[in-house]
Amino acid sequence: MLQRWFGLSDPQLEEQLRDRISFRRFVGLGLNEPTPDETSLVVFRRRLREAGHERTLSDTVKQHLEKLGLILKSGTLVDATIVEAPRGQVRDDGTSTRDPEASYTKKGERSYHGYKAHIATDRRGLVKDYRFATAKPHDSRYIDALIQEEKSLVVADSAYMDQEREERLRQRGVCFGVVKRRVRGQAALSACQQLLNRVWASVRAIVEHPFAWMRNMGYRKVRYRGLRRNALDFDLLVAAYNLKRSFSLLSA
Repeated sequence: MLQRWFGLSDPQLEEQLRDRISFRRFVGLGLNEPTPDETSLVVFRRRLREAGHERTLSDTVKQHLEKLGLILKSGTLVDATIVEAPRGQVRDDGTSTRDPEASYTKKGERSYHGYKAHIATDRRGLVKDYRFATAKPHDSRYIDALIQEEKSLVVADSAYMDQEREERLRQRGVCFGVVKRRVRGQAALSACQQLLNRVWASVRAIVEHPFAWMRNMGYRKVRYRGLRRNALDFDLLVAAYNLKRSFSLLSA
């Protein structure tokens, strides 16, 4: 958690644990006790993966926040972001250093290589669920899994527009607040659609907060090679963000 809250690499965390009394107190280390080195952090993450705990920490934090009554049950906001991976270099033997598990996608006129994080938050920005996958699948691929327990309101941007999904949600009594875009043959959005778009956009803005916080902590590209390593890293970020956000909610 210290590593994620302060945007530290493994060597930087080891250095800070040696230097800062507040860090040592937080993790329960006395002044004369040996400090775990950066290799210990690598080994710990590997042990988490091997034991199948890629989601255990964020799920445990979520359960704790639910007991405190901090996670709102009504309303789910959905969004996704691309997390780029290095494109690698071609070796002399023709092989590449590119991450073989990352994939390509296109947004606008730009091509991206890496992974994609899909999240569902409540109306106060706490992450209720997420999926971490390669970049190629469309944003709407995971929305149904992220909103399956929602009973009142789902808000998302225009990438999630789908009449069949909207009808399924309506039959469940769920309002689908998706930002509308022009469809084929439509010259312009109606005045009603434009008004609703402004309403849903203001609500949907909250789901951007987790991604903004992660970027501020230095999470602009993936740190590791492989889907499982980066999925665990994102899980730790989600746990750290939810705890950080909960402190603000409790103080308020």
